[in-house]
Amino acid sequence: MTFFVGGGFPMLFIALFGTIALVQAVWFAIQPRPGRVGPVAAYAAAVGFAAVAGVCVDLAATARHVAQDPDIAPEMVARIVLMGFSSRWRRRSSASPSSP
Repeated sequence: MTFFVGGGFPMLFIALFGTIALVQAVWFAIQPRPGRVGPVAAYAAAVGFAAVAGVCVDLAATARHVAQDPDIAPEMVARIVLMGFSSRWRRRSSASPSSP
């Protein structure tokens, strides 16, 4: 459950659209009809776009917090932002719960 909370607000959209896509995919598997393929593909695309939006929100939050910190020297901002992006990406893509 930690990964869900760590994902932030976009995880609600991923869970919602993912659940709808899964239900429609099962319904399509039980009763296949050509007209049901479009909605399944559309919801699958919505899950993908919500995931990309979630990554963008995380990166924007990192950049905003670094930019608002008055204790950071201007020449170090780029390095700290890149380190923040790296740590956010590691948390999102890591499978082990012990990683930072």
